[in-house]
Amino acid sequence: MTRALIVYITQSGNTKKVADLVQAEFVKNNVTPVVEIIKCDVKPGLFSALKQGYRTQLDKKYTLDPPENDASQFDYVVFGAPVWMWKICPPLDEWLKASKFDPTKTNYGAFIQCQKNGFEKSYEEIEKITGKELSSKTTIFDKELKQDPQAVQNKVEQLVRDVISTKTTPPTEDALEGQETQIAPEQKSE
Repeated sequence: MTRALIVYITQSGNTKKVADLVQAEFVKNNVTPVVEIIKCDVKPGLFSALKQGYRTQLDKKYTLDPPENDASQFDYVVFGAPVWMWKICPPLDEWLKASKFDPTKTNYGAFIQCQKNGFEKSYEEIEKITGKELSSKTTIFDKELKQDPQAVQNKVEQLVRDVISTKTTPPTEDALEGQETQIAPEQKSE
């Protein structure tokens, strides 16, 4: 059975909307999706957004529950999050750092939500932590989600197609350097 893990964090519900589309697209492609929502004590609203922006700029850590699923045991893993202050969403960053990855057998993709920019750094950070280039990088702009749902659907279909169709290749030595704690123990070479 081919399985996909969809990991995301949402505040306003926009990332959840996209994650639901990703889940449905995996089902259409005969892949069993498992969804993990990163739980973090962050409230929606302007004051909370300002507070989280300040915390993000100071690189403050968030306390999260440990990952519910072992990402190294999935064929595909797709990450979803909004951009916070032009950086990767800190709760997703913490989740990634607490997880195990097997870049030799798993393909990764990501969808990042933003108003205008900041998504590039998020993709770079995910690739650095997982030790592998993302098979698909899909940026969903807030305006698209509200005004052009068909464009969002098309992007999600392409995301899933790219993640599924990319042939899994071993990561480069450069990608593995310094990543030993992130790779599943049974995959390390002696």
